[in-house]
Amino acid sequence: MRNRGPRLGSILLLFTVAMLCVAVLAVLSLETARADLTVAKRGAQTVQQVYKMEQMGQEWLAQACGALSGAEQADSASEIWHNGKASAQLETENRVLHIELAVQTDGTVRIERWENLPRWQQDTAIGNLWDGNVQKEE
Repeated sequence: MRNRGPRLGSILLLFTVAMLCVAVLAVLSLETARADLTVAKRGAQTVQQVYKMEQMGQEWLAQACGALSGAEQADSASEIWHNGKASAQLETENRVLHIELAVQTDGTVRIERWENLPRWQQDTAIGNLWDGNVQKEE
């Protein structure tokens, strides 16, 4: 009788499949980490833009309150305040801040509107979408 060595075919096949699974999982983990980094960077950029707009709004609010209290020249007060109301629209390339103020009867300033919104941009990459008009067939 012949003495045959151990059969390695099935073990080698099992090992190859296991290594392929590990390689696929490693690639998927790297891609997930890269996507998470991209999302985190975009979120950080958005937060920086929001805070920049808030700072601009606070500076405008201080200027408006200073003009109302007479700390600044009367010309600047007439440019900002009209009939007890003041409004501003501050813009950057990606955000818009709408501010509306009103003077109350006791002389305090009330913020009636403070909206820090992203600037809307139409996405034309989608293609030709239905515009809502119905065309009648003749």
